[in-house]
Amino acid sequence: MSQPTRRHPIFTRADEFIVRRDYESGMKLVETALADPDDRTTAIDLLSFNLLKAECLAFTGRHDMALSISEAAIDSLCVGDDHDLYARACFISAVAFYHLGDIDRAYEVGNLGLYASKRIGDTIGVIKALNWLGNVVFYKSEFGQAITFYTECAKTAMGADYPQFAAVANGNIARTMILSGQLREAREYFMVSREGLEGQLHRLSILRNQLSVSFLGIQMRDFDSAAAILTKLESEIFATCHLREQGAWCEYIAELELARGEFDAAASHLTQGIELASRGAHDESVIGQSRRLLAEVRLAQADYYEATAESERALQSIRQVGERFEEGVVYRILGEARLRIGQRSESRAAFKQSIDILRDIGACLEWAKSCLAAGRCDIFSRRERLAYLVEAERLFAAIGVEYWNDQTQRELNKVLQDREDEIQTRHPEVRETANTIFVTANRESLEIVRLAERLARTDIAILLTGETGVGKDQLSRHIHAVSPRHAAPFMPIDLSVLPDTLWESEIFGHRKGTFTGAASDKIGLLESANGGTVFLNEIGNLPLAFQSKLLELLDSKKIRRLGETDSRSLDIRFIAATNVDLPEAVAQGRFRSDLYYRLAQAPLHVKPLRERREDIIPMLRHFLLEFGVPPSDLGLLERQLWVERAHNGHWAGNVRQLRSFVHRLVAIAERPSDSEFPVWAERLLEQIDIIHEPNVGGKLSPESLSSALERNLWNQRATARDLGITEGGVRHLMRSWGIQRPD
Repeated sequence: MSQPTRRHPIFTRADEFIVRRDYESGMKLVETALADPDDRTTAIDLLSFNLLKAECLAFTGRHDMALSISEAAIDSLCVGDDHDLYARACFISAVAFYHLGDIDRAYEVGNLGLYASKRIGDTIGVIKALNWLGNVVFYKSEFGQAITFYTECAKTAMGADYPQFAAVANGNIARTMILSGQLREAREYFMVSREGLEGQLHRLSILRNQLSVSFLGIQMRDFDSAAAILTKLESEIFATCHLREQGAWCEYIAELELARGEFDAAASHLTQGIELASRGAHDESVIGQSRRLLAEVRLAQADYYEATAESERALQSIRQVGERFEEGVVYRILGEARLRIGQRSESRAAFKQSIDILRDIGACLEWAKSCLAAGRCDIFSRRERLAYLVEAERLFAAIGVEYWNDQTQRELNKVLQDREDEIQTRHPEVRETANTIFVTANRESLEIVRLAERLARTDIAILLTGETGVGKDQLSRHIHAVSPRHAAPFMPIDLSVLPDTLWESEIFGHRKGTFTGAASDKIGLLESANGGTVFLNEIGNLPLAFQSKLLELLDSKKIRRLGETDSRSLDIRFIAATNVDLPEAVAQGRFRSDLYYRLAQAPLHVKPLRERREDIIPMLRHFLLEFGVPPSDLGLLERQLWVERAHNGHWAGNVRQLRSFVHRLVAIAERPSDSEFPVWAERLLEQIDIIHEPNVGGKLSPESLSSALERNLWNQRATARDLGITEGGVRHLMRSWGIQRPD
């Protein structure tokens, strides 16, 4: 293996400046050496000085000048044996080609530089080449390949005791993870990157790291932290940094302002960013990104024609450099803008292009946003809208940003409610029956139902316990339906959602003028249920301050409206339910013991669905009927393989999750005789956390899962692919077995 040639002392000193990213100082040193060479300076020294100058030019935005020097050096070095300079010239050309938008050429010369550095054992050269090859494929939106290059770069740097280079590579991994939707993982890598940069003379790298952290904050909708970072960085970036960092700052602050609804400020910063990117070496990448954001601003301002025009301008820049990520996002904006100006077929095509591109490159966050946007549009059929919204729900759940989860759920509920209203109109008798039947084939559960039916004939208080979603609400309705009170009201009261300030008013009612806003007399929920059954759900969440009032009510069966002095007698049967361990809450002083014993005169425990698997198929049939599937279609289920998968599922959300699954399935595919029905059943089972129980067939164990996580660098998505289960399944098994990522 040949070794790097010993270089002139000036080269060594200038290279130290470059390693610290102090390019201006490095430039001054080599320009002085080139202008006044000493007697020891050879022709190869002059060539090496020029390459150092080219590297400084490349990293200060003067890419054309850098490329002319590095390409000339490659031509003269390719026939010699000065491999370290050849590798360096290739690296500089790769950087210049990258910034000039010639990605294919950047990848080609970057690989040449990597092989040359490996031949001579030049670790620094290998590290630089790996990092920039990662940048090149990142630019091409090949995120998985980019992470592979960056990871190899970080490992090489740490193995050679270059923590500053490992820190840069880890920061690039984090940046890539943001675009692929791995936001929580990105935050961890940014922390590792920042720790590696602490104490190093790499101020520019730290600034870039913080800029990227602000971008992560925007994507996670943590606007306050993002604003704090950008405000802190502004003066330093515009005083000391280069055009690319200034353009990035303008882009990020504009995206923050757009998210906050500050449209004029966002447009101003984006215009500034475009001007910065147009100076010196034209940076089409930054221009394209800024124009894409400007199109989003115009869309938010309801200037749909300008949003369309700005999107087209953005596409011109983006296509010059081949950034598929940006292209995918622009097509979403075009879809929304064209819909608003009546170009429905063009809008539909644009949405489809956006989703196809973003799905192909694995840009999960923007892919999910495009699915959500398409799911909101009436240019698609109900089935298509539901399909897009279900996909968005799956992606946002994995990403973990609550805002987007809420937005998706709201749209899903709208479309599903339309379908539910249609079903209820066509099958009112099925819906009525479904509300009052507790479906079970499990022997122990049947005993519980029989006991509940005997208790229904009395007025004794019943306490239902069990996990969330096991069917406590359904059992309470069944008790009411078979009781002598079945013709009177059934009043469910969810105690977990009643604010403390309104509790007494909602439960007991109030007299006109009792407090500000009490414009008329109000009958409370309890009084409205007189003669019937009151179902107190989530009783374990009742604040201590109200527990004594509830105990008094249970004992006296009398209430007094707020603002009145006279009590009113009530004839009510009480059923309470909780998923809280009430004896434990009593022991901890969070729940009154006398109230517990008053409620638990007849305790009934409902087992989770995974402990009564014989109920799953009957429930599937029951819910299919409830949502309008003809009874004649149920026989087709025996020939559909997804039913067995559903039977073996974990169903962490119990009956509620199973019902939701059937609801969505029927809303999208309507009936088992539809050819798409089993396809969608499999797809929906994949999208919800419906993994098999641990250790089925001996395929999985805590040890094998830990090994797979380590093998995939604790990336849960990659581990899921490796093991052939869902990402939600990996998370569930980690929780079940207590597996945690090591510090």
